[in-house]
Amino acid sequence: MVRTYCWEAPKGEYKRMWELWKEFRIMVPKELRPGRATHELGAKIVDMAHQWGFECDYLGHAIGLYVADDPYISSSPKMQRYQEWTIMPNEVYVFHPMITAKDRKPPLAWIADMYLVGEDGTKWMTPFLPGLPEMIPT
Repeated sequence: MVRTYCWEAPKGEYKRMWELWKEFRIMVPKELRPGRATHELGAKIVDMAHQWGFECDYLGHAIGLYVADDPYISSSPKMQRYQEWTIMPNEVYVFHPMITAKDRKPPLAWIADMYLVGEDGTKWMTPFLPGLPEMIPT
């Protein structure tokens, strides 16, 4: 699990990145499901970021005995760590696309949430500290 903390509310492009993260949190439990190919999910994530005017990379991966197990979520064979894998029930994934401006320039919006894929739905396993970003009271 990864969280980002801020002392003041994001503004401008950075604020829009966090709004995209809100959309990702709605989309992922619906799209991370049994029978779906990880690279299809990855393509949807990347396309969504592009529609918002951003880039994203390091989309996510499974979690097992190690913190970063195969399979990786990637969008195309051009991506690092591309794999073809069909999502199955009882797999746990961490979803953590790093959202950046075009050409991979700052700012960066990044968190990580874990999801358990079930037969009848996907469960968000890390609903604590859900702020996008987490605000530190001053």
